[in-house]
Amino acid sequence: MNYDPAILKDQYTQACELYRHEDTLNWSKFNNMIYVTAGLWAIAGFAFEYQGQADPANDLPNLVFNLTCVVGLIVAVAFTIALWSGVTYLHHRKNRVSEIETQLCKLGGCLVVESANHLKPAGRTDGKPVRGWSPVEFMRSILKVSPTTWVLRLSPILLGVLWIVALNVGNKLL
Repeated sequence: MNYDPAILKDQYTQACELYRHEDTLNWSKFNNMIYVTAGLWAIAGFAFEYQGQADPANDLPNLVFNLTCVVGLIVAVAFTIALWSGVTYLHHRKNRVSEIETQLCKLGGCLVVESANHLKPAGRTDGKPVRGWSPVEFMRSILKVSPTTWVLRLSPILLGVLWIVALNVGNKLL
């Protein structure tokens, strides 16, 4: 199929902008998750500190601590959903950029996003995959899916687990 180079160039520009937007949006979500969680941990810390000092008839510090942990867990679940789907959408955008880039290469362009495709597997001259680990395969895997993908996806899950632990430990110490 013949593609119009001008249209491909415009689509490539738009696809790259959407990819960049998704990446920025995901890191903004991550930063907001850290800020909200830090604030909640501060509230939980103050409430936990005052649990033992409060009048036994006044259960407010315990209530604030438990509520803060529950809100923290809800926030962690919400950010898990937001970041997991955001990373999935980011990979979708990257794939679209790569598809357009492949067509541009046929018109004389070069690879930018999928730049590991030119790497040949170690010990082979025919380009067939090599079984086992090789530095080239490792670089291909990093360039295909960044390890930061798992930082974005697993951090809110870890925070959720920490909120559950805090809730359980905090209530057992009372």
